[in-house]
Amino acid sequence: MPWAAAGEGPGGLLRVATADLSSLTEGLADTASRILEVFGGVTMRLSDYLVTRLVEIVVHLDDFEHSIEATLPKPPGPAVDLTLATLFEIAMVRDGPYN
Repeated sequence: MPWAAAGEGPGGLLRVATADLSSLTEGLADTASRILEVFGGVTMRLSDYLVTRLVEIVVHLDDFEHSIEATLPKPPGPAVDLTLATLFEIAMVRDGPYN
C-alpha cells in the first residue's frame, strides 16, 4: 500500500513506485495493440493513442508552464525524439515531401 510505504520514507516510496512502474510496463505491453474508440467512432491502437498524448504533452508543455507560472521538468530526449518523428510523419502524409 503506497500510504504505508510513505511512512518508510523515500526508500519505501521508491520501492512501491518501482513495482508499480514494472506492473504498468508489463500491462501496457500486453495491451498495446488493443483497439480504442477515441472520438466520434474513430478507432486506433492503444500504442498509437499514447503517442498522441505524448505529442500533446511535449508540444504544449511550455504553454502549461506559463499558465501555472511554474517551471516543469523538460521531457526526456526519447519523448522529444518520438514527438519530432511523429510530427514529421504527419507532415509527410499531409503535404508530401516536396510541398
